[in-house]
Amino acid sequence: MDDSFLLDLFREEVRSHAQVLNEGLVLLERGPADARQIEPLMRAAHSIKGAARVVAVEPAVKVAHLMEESLVKVQKGDLTLGSGAIDVLLRGVDTLTQIAVVAGPEFAAWHKDHGASIDELLQLLHNVSQGNPPGGGAAGAKQEQPADKPTSAGGPSAQPAAVPAVAKIHDSRAAVGRRRCPGSAAAGA
Repeated sequence: MDDSFLLDLFREEVRSHAQVLNEGLVLLERGPADARQIEPLMRAAHSIKGAARVVAVEPAVKVAHLMEESLVKVQKGDLTLGSGAIDVLLRGVDTLTQIAVVAGPEFAAWHKDHGASIDELLQLLHNVSQGNPPGGGAAGAKQEQPADKPTSAGGPSAQPAAVPAVAKIHDSRAAVGRRRCPGSAAAGA
């Protein structure tokens, strides 16, 4: 089968499932989740993971896997997502979208330039899946952490560094009713 055909399928999978993830995560940020809200998000992350595996885009496989892992824990009631954790998951969606755009011959060069940002994101996603969101917020076994609690030495900062190539996508969250965007003038609005 033609690689360009598979890459086009991967791009379409990411495009359609990223929309589901963005809209669903924004809804989760507005109120408590139930299993019916989480199920389509888990399926979307799982589908992206599978599509990325087919075209051998390992960073996308890893990002989608960690997102799916967090959503499974939320559905089981083992994890709650505060706004900091949801921001990390939304950053994961942004990164998956950007990876889909450059998947193919340009990916190796793009990954060389953005690998450190992806590694940082993977660590943040892992932390979220373990109930340790950046900057505090609700997480874990239904425990609340103060929003002003400092991060531990060597841990992720309260404001993770932006992935430069996805800044335009990140800003597009307002189009789906995002109530706040870290680092923007409208934060907390």
